[in-house]
Amino acid sequence: MKKLITIIALAAACPAWADHHKEDTMETPGTSGPDLVVELRKPMVNEVVVSNVGQTAASASVVAIGCAAITLVAEPPTERCVTGAEYSDYSMQGMNTVARLDVPALAAGEKAKFKIPYWRDMQLKEEIGYKFLIRADSENQVDESNEDNNQAEALLGDAPASR
Repeated sequence: MKKLITIIALAAACPAWADHHKEDTMETPGTSGPDLVVELRKPMVNEVVVSNVGQTAASASVVAIGCAAITLVAEPPTERCVTGAEYSDYSMQGMNTVARLDVPALAAGEKAKFKIPYWRDMQLKEEIGYKFLIRADSENQVDESNEDNNQAEALLGDAPASR
């Protein structure tokens, strides 16, 4: 903070100094700090990867893995991906089955891989597609350089891509 105040004071007092040193004082947006992203294979498989693509370490956080059954007719889904109270303690808009998993602290460039807890309990039906929404740092525990790239979606089954 003290360095920033000194730079502002120098720039105000001497515009020529500011022009000469502007590259030294500008940060490139979205490059400093941790940045958690989700990596998925498409079509969806039983693996979720959370990566820290930022330049500094990310503290421990939570990843939310949501699933919604998508009927292949124009009506709201009546099916759940999985039934069970253990997946109903957390909500995500549009998802009716959600699991939360703890993500350990990740160094810059480090990844953590997870299996979806409810995957083997899913009873896949031909007439239903499944949409997954995975959100890294779902509880906003990490101050990231880019907060807009924390989630990814994937489909499983014959769900229309437009849903």
